[in-house]
Amino acid sequence: MEPGVTGMTFAPQDPDGLSEAVHALLSDTERARTLARRARALVHQRYGWASIAQRTAATYAAAVASAPAFTAERAARRMAEGRAAPRIAEGNLLAAAGLR
Repeated sequence: MEPGVTGMTFAPQDPDGLSEAVHALLSDTERARTLARRARALVHQRYGWASIAQRTAATYAAAVASAPAFTAERAARRMAEGRAAPRIAEGNLLAAAGLR
C-alpha cells in the first residue's frame, strides 16, 4: 500500500489518527473512490490469480532448474523404465512454465 495513493495510514494504537483518516475519507467521497479504485487495482495486480500462477510457475521452474532430482534426463529414464508420462492439461502451471 502507498499512503495517500492506495489507502490511508495512521500510527499503531492511535485512535485519533484512525479517526482523522476515517474523517478524511468520509468528508471527501471522490478521494475515497479514487483510493478504493487504486487499491482494488493493486490487489488484483499483486494477488490476482494470474499473478499467483505466474509466481508459482516461476518457483517450480527455478526448482526444476536448480535441483538435480528434477532433471529432464532423470524423468526420461524413469519413463523409459515403464512409467507413463503424466498428462498435463493445457493451461496447467507446468505447461505455462514450459515444463510440459
